[in-house]
Amino acid sequence: MSTLVVRHESELGWWEMVRAAPHPSLRPHVRAYVGWFEHMAAPLCRRELPTEDVPVIINFGAPVRVFDPLDPSRWTDYGSFTTGAFDSYVLVGSAGPSGGLQINLSIMGARLFLNRPLGELRNRAIGLEDLLGRDARRLTMELYDARTWEERFAILDREFAARILAARAPSAAVLWASVFGYIGLLLALAALEVVASPGMSSAIGGEEHAVEVGAHLIEERGEGLVLAQVGAQLRQLHEQPDRVAEAPRGPVSPGQRGHAVPGRDR
Repeated sequence: MSTLVVRHESELGWWEMVRAAPHPSLRPHVRAYVGWFEHMAAPLCRRELPTEDVPVIINFGAPVRVFDPLDPSRWTDYGSFTTGAFDSYVLVGSAGPSGGLQINLSIMGARLFLNRPLGELRNRAIGLEDLLGRDARRLTMELYDARTWEERFAILDREFAARILAARAPSAAVLWASVFGYIGLLLALAALEVVASPGMSSAIGGEEHAVEVGAHLIEERGEGLVLAQVGAQLRQLHEQPDRVAEAPRGPVSPGQRGHAVPGRDR
C-alpha cells in the first residue's frame, strides 16, 4: 500500500499527516484514509464545510469539540465518532494534542458501514460506541496499538470490508437516490408505492401487510430524501461560494485545539 506522508514543524507547532487509498474493492464506498498527529502552540478552531463525504473519526488524542451551530458558546466533546451529512458549516476544535484516523465514506458507504438509515444522523455527530457498541472500542484500541500507519490502514481495509459485506442492503429508493438524486428517488418511489396501494393490498397478503409495506416505504423515503436534499444543498453551496465567505469566524478558547471532522479536506 502506497502512502503520502507530510510533516511540519515550526514555532506554530508540529504535525504529521499520512494519506492512503483503501483497497480497490472498497473504493466505491471508502474514499480515503487519513492518519494524523498534531500538537499546536496556540489554540485553534476550524470551520468545516459540508461535502458529499461522511467522516468516521478514530480518536487517539484529546476529545474533539463539535460546537452548536446555533450557539457557538456551547459544544459537545467526542472520542471516536461519526457524523451525518451537514447542510451548513460546522465549527470544531479539541482540548489538547490530537491524533487518530479519519475515514472518508460515500453516503452509501456510511449507510452500509453503520448498517442503518442515515436520516437520524443528519446535522449531528454521534459517538461510535453508540452506533457500533463494543466494536468501536475494540477497533480504536487495535488501531492505536498498531506499530505503523501501514498496519493501521490494513486493519481498516479488513474492518470496513467485513462490515460492508455483512450489511443489510438498502431499499431501491435509497440506492436510486444515492446515484441519481431527487429524480431517481421519485421514480423509485413511484414504482414501489404501487405495491402498497389499496388496490394491491389483497394481492400482497391483506390490508395489515399493506400498511407494514407502506410504513417501510415512508421510512425509506425519509432516508432517500436526506440523500437527495443533501446533494441539492451541496450543489447550491458550490454554485454560491459567497455564502461560505460570509460565514462568521469560529471561537477560539484557551486550551482548545482545532481538529478536522465533518468534511475536512485533509
